[in-house]
Amino acid sequence: MKAGIVSNSEICVPLLQLLQQNRIPVSVFANVEDRSQFLGVDHFCKSYSIPVQEAGGSSAALYDWLDQTRPDVVFIIGYRHLIDTSRLSPALLSHTFNIHFGPLPSFKGPNPVFWQLKKGTETITVSIHRINDRYDEGPVVWAKEVPRQPHFNYGLVNNLCSQLLLEGAVYLLQLIGQQKTIPALPASPAKKAYHKRPVLQDVLIAWDTMPAKEIVHLVNACNPWNKGAMTFYNRADVKILDAAIVRPATPLPATTLPGTIIADAGHLHIACCDRQAININMLFAYNSFIPAYQGREWGFAAGKKFGA
Repeated sequence: MKAGIVSNSEICVPLLQLLQQNRIPVSVFANVEDRSQFLGVDHFCKSYSIPVQEAGGSSAALYDWLDQTRPDVVFIIGYRHLIDTSRLSPALLSHTFNIHFGPLPSFKGPNPVFWQLKKGTETITVSIHRINDRYDEGPVVWAKEVPRQPHFNYGLVNNLCSQLLLEGAVYLLQLIGQQKTIPALPASPAKKAYHKRPVLQDVLIAWDTMPAKEIVHLVNACNPWNKGAMTFYNRADVKILDAAIVRPATPLPATTLPGTIIADAGHLHIACCDRQAININMLFAYNSFIPAYQGREWGFAAGKKFGA
């Protein structure tokens, strides 16, 4: 059996390790858009003499690579281009799988980890589905969900999902090796929903309308890829990398404006619109990472307000 991986990101490295450890020949195809996100893949492949084909911007390069390598199974992971299924043989099409870090069909789209964290879903899901001529639409053949923990952030969840998917990959490889049919899972009753790639408005804290819990979810969803959830302070951009709801939760006076710093002595407590407060632990401002215990020295003082 020969395997192929189509990926632009180092989240495919654990899968490469699995294939290499099981002595399954593998090659990689990539249309690299961010070299920093591919360095781990490149280093691993060079260390184990795994061939890598980079597209160089050619739309035909993927199909040339498939013709040259002739894999028996292809895993797509962290690749943002739609594959033309008409150019795949029926046999290869039935063994080409997209790995999606979210539940389907309720979290279709290019960044399901961000949206699951921002929305505070109770679980985090990895899905593997056959491809068709639409993004994230093929039948799901394997899925696994785990409870979302309070400390889960964007980076941690991507790493977790890259490990969870190995269970699904082993399942599929075993069925293919035994020449068995790969059954589709029963269709999910969840409503179909497409979530776009996050833009500025999606990562911006709305102090007047977002309760404390939603702000904490957003902070986790933006750490580390965006250096945190975005806000303003003295008309300057500020990002919050880590935050938690202050416990015990004693309701703040109704006159306290959301976004107001209510404590700055060794920590930063910020009022929210639901009369709760969040404790900010780390900021990114003035091109520096600022721990909350130094906030006062940087001008983050009680009585002043975020969001303006």
